Amino acid sequence: MTDDDHSLNDSPPSSPSAPHDRDPGHRSCDTLWTTRPETAGDIAAVHAVNAAAFPTEAEADLVDALREDPSAWLPGLSYVAEAPDGHPEYYPKFGFVPASRYGIRPGFEVPDEAMMALVLDGSAAVAQGTIEYPAAFGV
Repeated sequence: MTDDDHSLNDSPPSSPSAPHDRDPGHRSCDTLWTTRPETAGDIAAVHAVNAAAFPTEAEADLVDALREDPSAWLPGLSYVAEAPDGHPEYYPKFGFVPASRYGIRPGFEVPDEAMMALVLDGSAAVAQGTIEYPAAFGV
């Protein structure tokens, strides 16, 4: 993916210890990834990345089904990272931790490292409990 908006590349790096200070276009000082809100032009690439990341296309199809469900999708909260390759430590580098640390759990068994969370700002307590999934998940 490419982006002609060079202002994304001019963002100053911020400290890895302050993940809630991140903003679209942030470039970490230890990586060359640019993050930005997903656009309609990214949908096919997002599907391809999700399909490549899992043994089947079920997860990629799930994301597409959620995107089509207005009761499940929150416009503006889907971000993409632009990078020359993908990387297994992507989420922790930006401050994501296992969601269980915040008392957040799915209603089924999931490896702790597969359910990540990030506090976007510290203005309110993090909600705790069991996640209720939209119908597209089939759980």
